[in-house]
Amino acid sequence: MFSVAILVCTTLMAAQAAPAPQLTADKTSHDFGTVGLGTTPEIDFPIRNTGSAPLELTITYVPHGLRLVKLDKSIAPAASGVVRLGIDTFQAGNAAAWHVNVLTNDAAHGSLELTVRADVRAFLAVTPPSARFTFVQYGPEGGTAHVVSAVDGSPLEVLGADSPVDYIRATVRELKGNERQPDIEGRQWQIKLTISPTAPVGPIGGYVVVRTNHPQQPRAFLGVSGFVRPLFAVTPPSVNLTGMAASSPDQPILALNVKNFGSDPLALTGASSDIAGLDAKIIPDDAGHVWHVELRLSAGGAKGPFKGTLTLKTSSKNVPELQVPVQGVR
Repeated sequence: MFSVAILVCTTLMAAQAAPAPQLTADKTSHDFGTVGLGTTPEIDFPIRNTGSAPLELTITYVPHGLRLVKLDKSIAPAASGVVRLGIDTFQAGNAAAWHVNVLTNDAAHGSLELTVRADVRAFLAVTPPSARFTFVQYGPEGGTAHVVSAVDGSPLEVLGADSPVDYIRATVRELKGNERQPDIEGRQWQIKLTISPTAPVGPIGGYVVVRTNHPQQPRAFLGVSGFVRPLFAVTPPSVNLTGMAASSPDQPILALNVKNFGSDPLALTGASSDIAGLDAKIIPDDAGHVWHVELRLSAGGAKGPFKGTLTLKTSSKNVPELQVPVQGVR
């Protein structure tokens, strides 16, 4: 009986002496109060390890509207770490509080709940709130106009506007007199966006950032979207004639579609190729705007693979020619 008691006592002492982490948090909640849309408030939650083994921290879920900015995943004994959380004011919606569970390897705690509160409000109004461009390259310079104002009556001053791309220019001026919108109170500022004729082909996306002196919302965000089309589009943009054959000698082997997206009529003035035996015939479908180009390949050329370029001449000074890669096997 005596030896059993000693064994139990020894086992308990060994268990008590085993290194273990111990989480200590000085605070578990924070209220930002009222914050402006577009601001990026952040708060640190200090975490101390008062145990004798490394403290491991894990966060597996962050609710919509909250950002995990920093997480010290391992904190040594007698050391401190931090969980830094921020409000994503664009995604906050109507939520006023967010809760995050920090999982730990501290058996006494298991997990720690952190709470963040904020009242997200828009102090600036942009009318209309976004700009969309559907633009054809080399078209006439054009754009959109927007009014920025303070919804709380603050004496607003716009300090500048930064475009997300260099081919859209953003200018700022205050509206006076009969330029002002009659249903908007306080100072009014016009943000004018102008797209360059040489804007590159492709999608447009991002935000124009409007810098202001408003104490609670120093920036307003004007969404920009759309697409820049090429002046001409050739479909398909490249050709592989391998395995293709015309049904008869007078029939084309393939037809390309060519479209002028501009408002002014243009012409396809000629077609040539550096591939022996490849002939191209331009046929108008909608004069000045749509054509199809019939390709014929003579049977008398050298056998084997070929590769080259079909060149279409246009009447445009900005796009004088279109080049279509062509390959195949004769």
